[in-house]
Amino acid sequence: MHRSLAVVAAVLTSASSSWAQRPTEVQEAKAGIAATWAAFKTHWTAGHARESVAAFFTDDAINMIPGTPSDSGRAAIEKRFAEGLAENKMELTQTTDEVQLVGQTAYERGSFNQRVTPKTGQPSMQRGRYLAIWHRQPDGKWKCSRFLFNDLPQS
Repeated sequence: MHRSLAVVAAVLTSASSSWAQRPTEVQEAKAGIAATWAAFKTHWTAGHARESVAAFFTDDAINMIPGTPSDSGRAAIEKRFAEGLAENKMELTQTTDEVQLVGQTAYERGSFNQRVTPKTGQPSMQRGRYLAIWHRQPDGKWKCSRFLFNDLPQS
């Protein structure tokens, strides 16, 4: 009896250590979201509105920018982004603070700093925090369906 308990304990111990080495579903979601952010930031910095939106948002996404009406759908988001990028160069750094996963949906909380350099005038820094709702796509990639942010005070 004691010998069989020892064998079971040994099997469970070796199995649990192999589980600890496998990424969890949340870690996989975080990695997928980080990859989407990386693609977005590359296009955003280059001033490519269409590519930024395609890389980041679902077709039915809603983007909520402070002080403006919500943009519903990729076409509306792309239009607003194109207007902003036509007048400014944007350089974005972003940090994910938390991801919670429920099935094929992830909820992300984070912060960002964005340097906005207008074609005429002085650069400014925008600091903010955000909430994003992500959905895993059929191809396994993560796309944002809802994005909301607010500005933090200038420091």
